[in-house]
This record gives sequence, structure tokens and C-alpha cells, in this order.
Amino acid sequence: MLPPDAKPESSPSAAPKPWQDVARLLSVLDGAGLGLWSWDVQRGTMHWSLGTGKLFGLDTPLVELSPDQYLDLIVAEDRPHIEAAACWVLAGSETRFSFRHRVCWPDASVRWLEIDGQRQISDDGNTILVGVIRDITEQHTQAQALEDSQERLELALASAELGNWEWHIPSDRLYASPRASELQGLIEGPFDGSFREFFRSVAANDRKTMRTAYSDFLVGRRQTYQATYQAIHSDGTIRHLESTAKLYRDEHGAPLRMAGIIIDATERVLREQHLAASEAKFSALFQGSPDPISLSRIRDGVFMEINPSFSVVFGWNSTDIVGRSAPEVGIWRDERQRKSLFEQLMRDQRLENAEAQFRTRSGQIVTCVVSSRFIRVDRRLCIVTTFRDITKRQQAEAALKASEVKFAKAFHSSPDAIIISERSTGRFIEVNEGFHRLSGYRPEEAIGRTSSELGVWPSTQRQEILERLERDGRVTNWEMVGQDRHGRLKQIEVSVEPIELNNTDCLLLSARDISQLKA
Repeated sequence: MLPPDAKPESSPSAAPKPWQDVARLLSVLDGAGLGLWSWDVQRGTMHWSLGTGKLFGLDTPLVELSPDQYLDLIVAEDRPHIEAAACWVLAGSETRFSFRHRVCWPDASVRWLEIDGQRQISDDGNTILVGVIRDITEQHTQAQALEDSQERLELALASAELGNWEWHIPSDRLYASPRASELQGLIEGPFDGSFREFFRSVAANDRKTMRTAYSDFLVGRRQTYQATYQAIHSDGTIRHLESTAKLYRDEHGAPLRMAGIIIDATERVLREQHLAASEAKFSALFQGSPDPISLSRIRDGVFMEINPSFSVVFGWNSTDIVGRSAPEVGIWRDERQRKSLFEQLMRDQRLENAEAQFRTRSGQIVTCVVSSRFIRVDRRLCIVTTFRDITKRQQAEAALKASEVKFAKAFHSSPDAIIISERSTGRFIEVNEGFHRLSGYRPEEAIGRTSSELGVWPSTQRQEILERLERDGRVTNWEMVGQDRHGRLKQIEVSVEPIELNNTDCLLLSARDISQLKA
């Protein structure tokens, strides 16, 4: 009896290797919506699977094509981008790459494709790019819809002048819109940084209130987070802001993120502050002001109240003027100017430092700088006007101007040489004709130069003048030796006074030729 035939042993190479079955692998990839491709750079040929052709909307399969044929399948606007990307891949050191582009199908629909690949070197040393292609049209549409929705949200927020922010609490990363960043007084454009950095402009006294509100919000003592605070900008501007936010927690109930909006509540807060101001405070300010203040009705201009300073400057007591209008009293010197300034007040809603002349009860004319504002008193719109008497200041300015004119006449008509120079440098600022007669230098030749440069007297004598000024405060009738532009020596008598000119320490020097007296 013969033994049974031995079963042949299975060799390792005969074991099933499904992923070495190219046809089966391509079928699986096609079913998953993925296409394979390769590009032999040296040969300039591209190969791809039948599934890749389907992604490009081709009815007739293309197994091999040139790069130019590939580019022709891409939407024209995307071709420069793809060409640049290919050059970057070939020239760069990165082996993996990914880019996206659009293709137009025969039915005119546009599809988005994503290409992922890597650079390899074949056995014969050629550079080959291989990878997969997939259709991402649906994802791109969803992303575009999200972007459009975000844009509509930003437009809505912008139209309402609202800023929005979102804080990821575990990472302490806060993103804020450009408007929110602007309201906080931070950088131009969107903000991306820490929570503390975003709210660094909050006034110190408001930070504690905000921390308390946040703590109460976390533990559930309040259902919403809302805080009104002051933001101090780098230029000193203060804005009153109101932030409202919602808290989101993770699956364990821990705080995850907060999303909120910021509005500029400056006008509202200021209005509330004005409304909350007590009558006593307003009365103290009104009655204690050193400047005259009047309160009048807007509809007919009748005085409702005046302060004591008004009576001091204009001479009318409260009983003389309250209940009467400015034209009745005759306080304005120019009635046409009063009407013009009233029109300006109505147009601009304020009047700032307008200069006008008024008539006192005794008939004296005074000049005042006038400022007016609208104010509501017992729900009636009124005008509060402040007067600042500048009559004495104008008189002083006129006297100073007259004094300057007198000085100029004396300066230029003096037979003596008169020089105004900088104390620190000795540079001549002004000289008169007497200096020309003494030195031979005309004013235009001397101004801007020093005595040493002109050689009218040695620098040692100027130093001695400065020492005498330091010791005695002035120099009077001091004899010294000078010379004119031709080198002729002259005995001169000098007097020097320190003066200030345009906030610069200067010297006023007068010099007289006494050579003949010494002869």
C-alpha cells in the first residue's frame, strides 16, 4: 500500500497579498472617491487612475497626459497658482505637499479638488511626484457658507457699531474683532492674545468690579455676565464700554469658553451721570464759579437764573434780570452779533469761546469770551452760558504792544549802539543804527554773528561782562576797548542788562564811543 501523496507546502510568496493586487486596490480607492496620480518630471508625463479621470469629470478615461493637458483641465484663474505651487515643490526641500484647485465639468458645474502628494526618486534616479486626489466640493461649500455667515455677522455687528470677542479659557487665548479692539484702544485690526492683555486698558477701579462679576457668573450667582467699565486709551481718551457675554462649559462642567459683545456706552453713561448729578452739586458749581454764568430759556431767551459773579461783572442783581430777556435788558452791545452767535449755537449744539462785547448796568463796555451749552432743567431745554471777562487782559496786551512800540522807537533812534544778543552764545539777535555808526557793520551784516566773529571786542572782555553780571546782576558804565570793522581802536562805555526774549535769556547792551573824551 502506497503512502498518501504529500500536500505541497505553501510558500510565503504564495500567501494571499490583497494589497499587491493593483486592480483591487484601485477599485477600493475609486469606491472611496480617491484617485491616484504620478508625474515623471524628467519625462514630462503624468499617469492617473480611472477614478482620477472621474474626479475631473471626464467621460473618456485618460491614463497618460502631459502637464499642459493637466493645466487645461483646471479653471483658468487657478492655473498660475498651481504652476507656482509645482515650481515650489520641485525647488524646495519639503517632500510632502498639498494644494487645491477647481475644475469645470462638462455640465458646467465647478468642483473643488484637493491634491496630496510627495516627491520621490525612482530607481533610475528620476524625480517622481505621486499622490492622491479627492473631491472636497462639499467641504469647501460648507466652509464658504460658514465664512459668508461670519461675514454677515460682522456686517450686522459693524452696522450696530458692536465689537465681538471670544475667549478660550483653558489656553487663555482671546480673539476680538477690529471694532472690539478699537473700542478697547488696542491695535488697529483684530486682536489675538491673552485675556489680561485685551482688558489692560480697563481703569483700575473697574477691574475689581469685573473680577467680582466674573466670579459670581462662574459659581452661578448670576445668570448673565455684564459689566460696564472705563477703557483708557493711550492718547488719554476715556470710553465707557459695556460688555455682555455667555459662558460655555465642557462635558465635565468646567468653564471652556466665553463669547461676548462690546458696545460703546460712553454717551449713555455720561447722560446717566448728568441725570444723576444732584441739584446741590450743580448749585455749588453755579454759585461758586468765579466767572459769570447765566441760565436762560431756549424758546424766548428769558433769564432764569444768574450767579453772584454775573452781578459783580455786569452790575445787575438777580431781581433785576430774572424774568427778562437779553434784548430787554440791553446787555449785548451788538444785537446782530447776539443773533449770529445764537444761530451758531443752534447749528453746532454748542458755543466755544466766542468773543463778544457787553454793556454793564452802568453803561461800561466789557469784553468777554462766551461759551454756551444746552441743558435740561425740569424737562425744559435751556441754555447755560459762561462769560469770562477779558477786558483787563486786552488792556494789558494793548499796553504791552504800546510798550513794545515805544521800545522799538527808542531802540532804533538811540544815538548809542544798542545790541540784543543771546546770553549763552553771544549771537546778535538785533542791532540798531548806532551800532553801525560805532562799528561800521550794518544790521544785516551783524545779526546772527557774534562779537568775536566780527572782532568788535575781544572774547575776554565778553567773559568779563558775564562774570560782572553773575556777581552784580548788571553792568553799568564799564569802560572797555573795542574796534570797528577797519581795525580802529575805540574807547567805549558799556552798560548791560539781562532780559528774556521769547523764553530765551538775552543781554541788552548799550555802548557809547568816549574816545574823544579820553583824548
